[in-house]
Amino acid sequence: MGRDTRVVGNRVIANNHPNFADPNAIVAKVPPGTGVFIMAADGTEVAGNEIRGNDSFGIAVVGLGAAFPGTTSFDVGAVPEGTWIHDNRLVDNGRNPAPAVRALGAVNADLLWDGSGWDNAWRQPGARAFPPWLPDRTWPTFLRRAWSRTFSLLRVLAG
Repeated sequence: MGRDTRVVGNRVIANNHPNFADPNAIVAKVPPGTGVFIMAADGTEVAGNEIRGNDSFGIAVVGLGAAFPGTTSFDVGAVPEGTWIHDNRLVDNGRNPAPAVRALGAVNADLLWDGSGWDNAWRQPGARAFPPWLPDRTWPTFLRRAWSRTFSLLRVLAG
């Protein structure tokens, strides 16, 4: 699990090659066309980056349950917490998402969130997001918690 990481000042452009990870490794589940992928990491800040032309999405924040649904038990914290995504340049991401991303309904998404981690926040005006409303730091705590729980429940019911 990652903790207190800053991803600042990078260029993540057209990261569309096939995933070449060992099929038994957790990273084998990362879809091709991934820009920045935050999975179950806490305190991650992503700011001031140029992220464009990634087929599946620009930036995703997801819990381990997205990759391993059901009754899987984890020996690390499975939920991303305290993520802060802001002031990135996001262009032309999500135009040809991998089947797993498309199955979520996330097409043309610069930003993707699975609803896990109520205290994650975004400030990316004009970015295309899935879901279309991502909490920012101006939302009151009760609303951020409610939206995280509601969206997570909707995903389970749809899935």
